[in-house]
Amino acid sequence: MAPPPPPAPPPPKPKVRSGVTPLKKEDCTYPREALRKGVAGGDFMTLLNVDEKGNVTNVELTEGRRTDGFERELKRCLINWKFEADGGTYQVRAPFEFKLTE
Repeated sequence: MAPPPPPAPPPPKPKVRSGVTPLKKEDCTYPREALRKGVAGGDFMTLLNVDEKGNVTNVELTEGRRTDGFERELKRCLINWKFEADGGTYQVRAPFEFKLTE
């Protein structure tokens, strides 16, 4: 009798992932420039490149480009986030919302 065939390998993880929770995240600061201009907030969609160690290597804004400091603050803040390392590179699609609180 022949041995059973080996189990099939697990399907590959998607290259672009959504709904991924960072292991470490830095809080983003509401931009002073936006406060001075009276901007009440903003919604953004980002695409984060993650290396094989879980480090964010690039931050790209795909929706919500603004010139009042939000884009600069998102890039400064999100580059410090850390995700699960799985031995390969991948991208994370992450929404982000700035809210002006009283």
